[in-house]
Amino acid sequence: MHGFALNCATDLRWYDAIVPCGLEAHGVTTLSALAGGDVAVADVAPHIERRFEEIFDVSLTPSPEPA
Repeated sequence: MHGFALNCATDLRWYDAIVPCGLEAHGVTTLSALAGGDVAVADVAPHIERRFEEIFDVSLTPSPEPA
């Protein structure tokens, strides 16, 4: 299976047992670690959404808030 994860400030201990794409010499990191400061999901979500729409030629619509 394949998936997409964009870790902004995730507790990476959740990933200790995962070998991403079978690349044992590599692990996972966060955007906050790479940037050297806090990166919030709200900061990057609009950019990811826009590129997703462009690449897959779709329009995303927000789901309704749960009651």
